[in-house]
Amino acid sequence: MPYTVQKSPESSSSFDSSTVLRCSWAGLVSILANAALLVVQQCCFRMMSPLIGSSIETWSWIIAAFLLGIAGGNWLASALSARVHYRWLLPISLLLSAVSVKLMPQAIEFLANSVWFQDLPLFLQIAVASMFVCFVPGMLLSLVTVPTIQSVAHTSEPGAVAGRIFAWGTAGSLAGNYAAGFWLLAHFGTHAILLGTTATLFILSLLCPLVEAVASWLSKKTSYGRDAKNITPTDDLQAASVSQEACEIMPQGQWPLAILTVASCSFVTGALEGAAFRVLAPLVGVSLILSAGVVGVVLTGMALGNRFGGRLASANDPLMLRKTLIASGASALMIGPLWKMLLAANLFAELPLILQTVCWSFSLFFAPSFLLGTISPQVIQSFSRQAGSVSDVAGRLCAWSTLGCIAGILATAWIAIEQFGAIRTCILAGIVPLVLSIVATRPSKTEAAEPESVQAKARQNNFFPKALLVTAALLVLVCPSPYLCETRYFAINVNEEKIGDRDVRVMVLDRLVHSAIDLNDPSFLHYPHEKIQGDVIRWASELADAEQRPAKVLIIGGGGYSLPRWIESQSDLRNTIIDVVEIDPGVTQVAHDHLGLSTATRIQSHHMDGRQFVRNAEETSYDVIIQDAVNDFSVPSHLMTLEYNQLIRRLLRKDGVYLLTVIDSLDSGIFVASAAKTMDHAFPETRLMIPKETEKLRERSVFIIASTMQKQSTDLAAVNSGDAILTAVTDWWSQWSTAIVVPIAEIRHRVRADASKAVLLTDDYAPVDQLMMRNFLE
Repeated sequence: MPYTVQKSPESSSSFDSSTVLRCSWAGLVSILANAALLVVQQCCFRMMSPLIGSSIETWSWIIAAFLLGIAGGNWLASALSARVHYRWLLPISLLLSAVSVKLMPQAIEFLANSVWFQDLPLFLQIAVASMFVCFVPGMLLSLVTVPTIQSVAHTSEPGAVAGRIFAWGTAGSLAGNYAAGFWLLAHFGTHAILLGTTATLFILSLLCPLVEAVASWLSKKTSYGRDAKNITPTDDLQAASVSQEACEIMPQGQWPLAILTVASCSFVTGALEGAAFRVLAPLVGVSLILSAGVVGVVLTGMALGNRFGGRLASANDPLMLRKTLIASGASALMIGPLWKMLLAANLFAELPLILQTVCWSFSLFFAPSFLLGTISPQVIQSFSRQAGSVSDVAGRLCAWSTLGCIAGILATAWIAIEQFGAIRTCILAGIVPLVLSIVATRPSKTEAAEPESVQAKARQNNFFPKALLVTAALLVLVCPSPYLCETRYFAINVNEEKIGDRDVRVMVLDRLVHSAIDLNDPSFLHYPHEKIQGDVIRWASELADAEQRPAKVLIIGGGGYSLPRWIESQSDLRNTIIDVVEIDPGVTQVAHDHLGLSTATRIQSHHMDGRQFVRNAEETSYDVIIQDAVNDFSVPSHLMTLEYNQLIRRLLRKDGVYLLTVIDSLDSGIFVASAAKTMDHAFPETRLMIPKETEKLRERSVFIIASTMQKQSTDLAAVNSGDAILTAVTDWWSQWSTAIVVPIAEIRHRVRADASKAVLLTDDYAPVDQLMMRNFLE
C-alpha cells in the first residue's frame, strides 16, 4: 500500500510572517548555541591541560563529558517539553547556559586548589575534572535543541523539521570550531573568550521573549495559521491524522530498534571521526590544520546530511531508511580502497599542505558523514507518527545518538586503533549500518499479509547488505596497516637507511623523522641539536662530580631514545641518573624491540603527560631538563607557557639548565621568538643556540632555547646587529657548547621585524598553533 499522510488544515497553510520569524529565530539560536558549545570545548582543552595534561585520555574524557552532558540535556528537555512551554524553556536554558560557562574557570581553579583532588590517581583526576567542569555546560547548552524544534514544528513534516534544526546546529558547531581554532584563540585568552560567550548567551536569553511576542502579534494579524494562544507544549503533532495502514519505515512498537539505529549510526560517526585523525596524520602531519580539516569535513557532511535527511523523511519512500543505511555502510567500506588508490596515484602530493589536508579529508570522510547524517531525521519522522510529539521523540533519540557517539569515540581512541589500525577500524565501522539495514528495518503490517511478496522483497533487499558484508571481510584482509604499529598517538615506522658509511634505523612518528639509531654504536648522535644537548649534559656532569654527587637529567619526549642511549654509552656519564617522560608507551616499546634500547637499561621511563610529571616531581632535583616533545607541525601549548617554565625552574638546581627544542624558521620565526620571550620571563638568563651544522638559517630548522638558573655576564661590546651577533659568545657559554649562541635581546635581528610580534605565552593565552601557521604556508 502506498505511503500516505493526511495533513491537517493547519499544516497545509503557507508560511506567514510569524512562522518565518520563528523559523529564523530558531535557526539563529540553534547556530549560536552550538557554536558556543564548540568554542567552550576548544577553550576547555586549553584551560584543563595544565591541570590534567593533554593525553588521549584527557582529550577523550573532555569530549565524552560534553557529549554526556548533551545526551542528558536532550533527555531532560524531552521530559520537560510536555510540562514547560518552549517560550519559557528556551530563554531559561540560554540563561543557565550563560551562568555555567561563566563559572567554568572557577570550577577549574577550585579543583587545582583542592587537596583531595591532587591526591587522586591521575586517571581519576582526568575523569573527575572532565565531568566536574564540562558536563553541566554541555547539558544546559543542549537543552536548546528541543524547544527550538517545538517552536517551528509542523504537523506533516516532523523529520524535515528535526533535520533543519540538526543541520543548523551542526553548521553552528562547524562555525564555532573554526572561529575558536583560527581566530578567537589566536587573539584572545580563554577567560576573555568565555566571557564573550557568556554575554552572547545572556543576550539571546533576553531576546527570546521579545521575538516570541512579536511572532504572536504577527500571528494574530493573519487569517491563517494556528492562533498562538491555543498552542500547547504537546500539540505539535496531535492534529495530524495518519493512516494506521500506511507503510511504516519501522513497525509500530519498535522503539528499541529506533534507539539502536540512531545510537549505532552515531557510534559509526564518532568512530570514523576518531580514525580520520590517525589515517591522515602520517600523510599531512599533526597540526591545527589537520584538526580543522577533519572536523570541518565531518561536520559539513553531517549538516548537509541532516538537511537532506529531513527531505528524505518526507519523501514517502518506505525503503529509504534501508537504502541510506546500506549506502552509509558502503561509503565507510570504501575508505580503505580509496586510501590505497589515492596513495598509489600520489594525487595530492604536490599540493600545498592545507589543500592536501582538505582534499584527503573530503575524499575519504565526507560521503560517510553525509549519509550517516541522514539517518536520524528519518527515524524521527517514523516514530513521531506513533508517539505524537516530534519534540519528545527528537529529544530522546538525540540523547541516545549522543551516547552512541561517545561510545564510538572512546572505543576508537582507546581500543580499535591499537588493535586493528585506523583503516581497518573504518572498515569495521562500515559493517554496523549494513547489519542495521537487515535487522532494524522490516516490512509493514500491510505487506506482511502477502507472504510471497514479502519473501521476495526481503530476499531482494537483503542481497546487497549481505554482499557488502562479504566485501568487508575481504577488505579487512587486503588492507593491513602499512606501519610497524599504530598507537593512540602515532603511526610508527622503523626504516633501514644509510647515513654515510653507517647502517642506521630511522624512527618515523606519523611523518616526522624523529631518531636515527646505529644499533652497533650507541654513542652515535645524528642530529646537530642532540650534540648540543650532549655537551650540556657533560658540563652538568662535571659540576656534579666536583660536588661528589650524580648528575640527574630529565628528558621530556623520549622518541627513539637516541640521547638517553648516548648518555648510557659514555664512560664519564656512567653515574648520571636519566629520567625520560614519554607519553606513548608504544614508542618506548618500539625503542626496546627495534632500536637497541636494552631492557636492562638504567633509564627510568615515565609514560604520562610531561606537565603532569613536572608538576609532581621533587623540587631542585635535576641538573639538566630537556624539553623535546615536538611533532612535525605542532607543539603541546601547555608545555610552552610561563607557568610551565616556572614549574621547570622549581625542579632545577641552583646551576641547572633548561633546554627547549623548537622547530621554526628564523626568517619568520614568531614562534621561536615567543618561546624565547616566555623563557626569558621565567629564568635569569636565556640564549638561542643554533647548531653550527645548520647551513640555511632562514629555512625551517631545529633550534634550542637554553635558560640557566644563574645570570651570566655578556660582552655587550661584541654584540652587533645582523649576522655579526653570531660571534657574540661569552666565555661561560662557549665552555660547554660549540653552538652558535645568540643573546636573547638580539633575536629580533635574526628574526627580522616579526620578532616584535612575539607574545608572552601563558596558560590563558598560548596561540602556539597559530604562531606556527607560517610553516604551513612556506
